[in-house]
Amino acid sequence: MITTSLSIARTSRVPGAMRVPSCARPCARSTRSGAETPRNAGEPHRARHLRAAVPLQRHDPQRPRAGPARVASSGSTRMTLVGVDWGSSNLRAYRFGPDGAVIDRRESPRGAARLKRDEFPQVLADTLDGWLEADTRVVLAGMVGARAGWHEAPYLPCPADPAGLAAAALRAEDAPAHCFIVPGLSARSASGVANVMRGEETQILGSGLADGTIVLPGTHSKWARVEGGRITGFSTIMTGEMYALLRNNSLLGQLAEGDAPDEAAFTLGAQRALDNPAGVLPLLFSARADVLLGSLAPQAVASYLSGLLIGGEVAAMRDAAGQGVVLICNAVLAAHYRVALALAAVTDVAVVDGADAVARGLWRIGGLLK
Repeated sequence: MITTSLSIARTSRVPGAMRVPSCARPCARSTRSGAETPRNAGEPHRARHLRAAVPLQRHDPQRPRAGPARVASSGSTRMTLVGVDWGSSNLRAYRFGPDGAVIDRRESPRGAARLKRDEFPQVLADTLDGWLEADTRVVLAGMVGARAGWHEAPYLPCPADPAGLAAAALRAEDAPAHCFIVPGLSARSASGVANVMRGEETQILGSGLADGTIVLPGTHSKWARVEGGRITGFSTIMTGEMYALLRNNSLLGQLAEGDAPDEAAFTLGAQRALDNPAGVLPLLFSARADVLLGSLAPQAVASYLSGLLIGGEVAAMRDAAGQGVVLICNAVLAAHYRVALALAAVTDVAVVDGADAVARGLWRIGGLLK
């Protein structure tokens, strides 16, 4: 069992949350900011215990886009604000209107992991060409601030809110504009277990959740606790990375044939993980043994393994889930987690689109820059 400092959650209402279908597909290799985040499918879902801190705003495509947008800072001056979510494998840039709506956006495959340190300024200038004015401020979040990124922005200890992140933002002196890099967050459990995140904090603070538990599924899933609009602690579960390693580079994956979704196999794996108090490790070899004994089809191995790992994650974090959670992810991952959460009797689940959340988070932090 993975230990966590998160307490039992009581979630708050999130506007714009989406209901996702109850289906189970194998957990593909997934990332938070490095992979494209498709829109969530489904009808609006209002979780019973969700309270909004700030509404997500969407741009009206009929509105004119003449000239750069102006946004108010915390002082008396006004500025042009641009937000950049710069992950390992790509970057997304958002140009904001005065009300926080995204009036334009751009994407580039020039992720932080693909660049040398001296290449960042030119890549940013190329991406934001035509957006920058003398008073433009650019707020950047993600792996751009990692040790191997442009400039390392030291981790800010929890608890943290938008004002704290803005105050700790690192000024990039070699940038093509007034650029500020948002720091990541650090946390320690009651037993001293360390955790860090970089980029997810911006999504969490842009989710609209004031109190409750937020889950960001992916390569390194994050389970974060929000209280009074502040991130007070979080845990990391390496579910996506473990799936990729086991599926592609272990004995378990050798008998697997394809990655077609198998709902029954996924549910079986998730239920076994939830029912086993010893955790998921004693169950992993069954992904091979069941095939050899004829009780699991080779075509179902990927879904079964995905179910084991996601079910194991939910089992480890069951206390943190409490009455409900908010997921920040795409519709496919949301469907996986919704199945496992339902098996754990957690049915109050809302979904927020990751791209919307990061844009809103960049707006909130950027508007507080000094």
